[in-house]
Amino acid sequence: MTTRSDDPTQPVGELGQVDVLPSVNMVLTVRNNMNVRAALTRTLARPTFRELAPYTTFDFVGDYIFSGNADLNRTLITNYDLRWEWFMRPGEILAVSGFYKHFEDPIERVLLSTVNNSASTVQNVPEATVYGLEVEARRQLDGLAGFLKHFQVRGNVSLIHSTVRIPEEEMFTIRQSDPEAGNERTLQGQSPYLVNLDLAYENPDRGTTVGLFYNLFGERLHTVALGATPDIFERPRSLV
Repeated sequence: MTTRSDDPTQPVGELGQVDVLPSVNMVLTVRNNMNVRAALTRTLARPTFRELAPYTTFDFVGDYIFSGNADLNRTLITNYDLRWEWFMRPGEILAVSGFYKHFEDPIERVLLSTVNNSASTVQNVPEATVYGLEVEARRQLDGLAGFLKHFQVRGNVSLIHSTVRIPEEEMFTIRQSDPEAGNERTLQGQSPYLVNLDLAYENPDRGTTVGLFYNLFGERLHTVALGATPDIFERPRSLV
């Protein structure tokens, strides 16, 4: 992918890497209805065209001017996953998963405090780590009453810890106003917990599916403010 400008002095945004993305997976059958899975994979995240293109647009969400960054790199991610799963009967599952992810050059949204906090862009930071635990369950409700035979409840809860080492130039500016400031923070956009619940009605004979869904995420870093300006956080909220 390449983005160009009519002005020859402007930078050119390009993505031309060839990456090898290996994947190793193992499944251990403990019982007929129980498995332990392990996986080691390599994945990547590429910047969007708007993030890479060297031009400025208006961002209606937040009322910011957004500038692309032609120097962005794609993000390489090494994933380690371990999962225990129990299929209690067809259509039902209880599973517990642990995961660890290492990011090289993660992309973060940042606020440019040099222009009165009215402009944002994206940048790479050297590395980040994310690890956590997830519990997933799906249960049919016909055991409670016959008229509930087409109903089921599903849900998953994740607890997540993320860490980013703040770049040295940014850290130097921060410590001008706060000498005791730590040199790590959470990954931009990553919540410390996620909750998803739903009640579903599925009748294959009639071709009818109806669902009621609930989602909750923990407070997350929405935008990193460069320099000593406070970062912007997104407060938790429920969505039905």
